[in-house]
Amino acid sequence: MNPRVYTHKPIVYIIGLIAALAGLLFGIDIGVISGALSYLQTDLNLSTAQLETVTSSILIGAVLGAMGSGWINRRFGRHFAILVSAAIFVVGSIASAMVSDYATLVAVRIILGLALGVASFSAPLYLSEMAPADIRGRLISGYQLMITIGIVLAYLSDAVFTQLQITGTLSTTQAWRWMLGVVAIPAALMFVLVLFLPRSPRWTALRGLDEETLRTLKRIRHEHQVYPEFMEIKETVTRHIPVRDLLRNKSFLKVIFLGVMLQFIQQFSGMNAILYYAPIIFGQAGFNQTDGMWITVSIGVVNVVTTIFSLYLIERLGRRALMYLGAILLFISTTALAILFHLGLSDTNAMLAIASVFLFIIGFAISYGPVVWTLCSEVYPLHAREFGVTCSTAANWLGNSLIAAFSLSIMNSVGVSGFFLILAIFAVLSFIFFRFFLPETKNVSLERIEKNVWANVPLCQIGEA
Repeated sequence: MNPRVYTHKPIVYIIGLIAALAGLLFGIDIGVISGALSYLQTDLNLSTAQLETVTSSILIGAVLGAMGSGWINRRFGRHFAILVSAAIFVVGSIASAMVSDYATLVAVRIILGLALGVASFSAPLYLSEMAPADIRGRLISGYQLMITIGIVLAYLSDAVFTQLQITGTLSTTQAWRWMLGVVAIPAALMFVLVLFLPRSPRWTALRGLDEETLRTLKRIRHEHQVYPEFMEIKETVTRHIPVRDLLRNKSFLKVIFLGVMLQFIQQFSGMNAILYYAPIIFGQAGFNQTDGMWITVSIGVVNVVTTIFSLYLIERLGRRALMYLGAILLFISTTALAILFHLGLSDTNAMLAIASVFLFIIGFAISYGPVVWTLCSEVYPLHAREFGVTCSTAANWLGNSLIAAFSLSIMNSVGVSGFFLILAIFAVLSFIFFRFFLPETKNVSLERIEKNVWANVPLCQIGEA
């Protein structure tokens, strides 16, 4: 049956929206710390090195959380893992607003990182297993959209509390405590809403809970879809391979390689470096701090708008086409930035530099941002899905940590122009990787992809029906 001849039940989209709220918390927590740093430095008397530790400590927790998420998802399910991450967000956000010293703040930030790691693992996985094949990419991309919205909301929230501090409504201490503590509100909302979501039918089938699997499928699928999908799921459940054998299985190791490489490509594209250091980059372009911060907010808005377009394009053009387009746009924008910074930013060149940064954001938001999370939730076989997503999610956070730690040092060493030249070269290498290894999984069921993986077809063909 053509998957486009029927509409989907509204509950599918409601589930997608609620589960994607994990991305909102992800984005808010990434963005909110930027506005609080100057207040923290004054109030807690922190050195520059200590500020860097406060910022990066959440990434340490995220790596650890991602590494432990496979066991949590395997043992207790995706639904439970999302609930745990929301609960940690609530407690961690409130605790971070109450700390009174540097060491406690770092410890709380590491705990919040655990929640980030679990959420970034569990939410895309849950979405991939709940979504019909023909809108799976769209629902998983909703998670990336929520991340971008969360970042913008964090910037705006910081701006509000900063203004309240400037007008004397809040003290310096109160300003940063509100900035860090406000995350508890959406986290509590998400916790309550997730309580009403069903567990993943693929996880319940894996645990032998066939009656619950059927109940869930009847809730989220039309009647004529339920039993064919149930039988397809049951067929994959019977195919059990121990983890130690998986690690010797070339078919499985190939998709692990694909997932890890895609996450590294996403991080080393330079997107997070631009988000982290946009004010510094534009400071070198001659803009003052206020101008630079508003440009950063504008970057966030463009990121959101473009990601919205990607929700449509990912099912129309497919995964491969968007990744090719993204690599081309990233190459053009980073090459332009390398040239402009090398020539020096006059008034005209400065405006061209801003336009190039926005082109970079568009290129990333329409491709690397949503598509990588989508593919990494699709390509792993059911019995090994937790282990596979553990590897790729940990790679994401490891790459994120490396970018946060070394981007500024690389800029100082080779100059901003040299930094963008490196990114341009990486965009070319990424395009070549996509050409030989990237599959197209549009409109293909997870079970069909799994059959192709075990059949040891080339990576670029595992999405063929």
